[in-house]
Amino acid sequence: MQNEKSYKDYINEIQDFPKEGVSFKDISPLLAHPTMFKLAMMDIIRNVPYSCFGWAGVESRGFLIASALSQMNDGGIVLIRKKGKLPPPVCTVSYNSEYSYNVLEINPNPLEERTPIILVDDVLATGATLKASYELLTNNGYDVKGIGVLIDLLYLHEKDFSIGGLPVHSVIQYE
Repeated sequence: MQNEKSYKDYINEIQDFPKEGVSFKDISPLLAHPTMFKLAMMDIIRNVPYSCFGWAGVESRGFLIASALSQMNDGGIVLIRKKGKLPPPVCTVSYNSEYSYNVLEINPNPLEERTPIILVDDVLATGATLKASYELLTNNGYDVKGIGVLIDLLYLHEKDFSIGGLPVHSVIQYE
């Protein structure tokens, strides 16, 4: 794994954004640096079983991670979007996040068999969005084989966080 300190050098922390008391992790500088971004994606791959159909990315920064991983591993992408962003038909799940009540959607699995997939996102905070995404995928024809995030905010969830018996692997941790 790349030195976590060097990854953090490419992440800006913005205090009180998007609301007071939150320390937003801006990954834009990391995404803009081709070598560091690629190394971070390789570190995600090292921690999840990537022999699968593809990658499910959570809107919107998770799309960037899923896209990069799919290019590195010849997999497809499933977009997990906010309500009203996908054409019908859609499958939905509702949940409460750390900020508000939300609805996520995916298009139904086009294949007849359960499709192996890796769920990825940019940040694990309380885990509400990842749990809802996992539920949405597993209830609609996907077999989630692994979960990976770029950043884990360890101070916002219980120790040894997992979803559906799968550990959530991360590249960068903030305690």
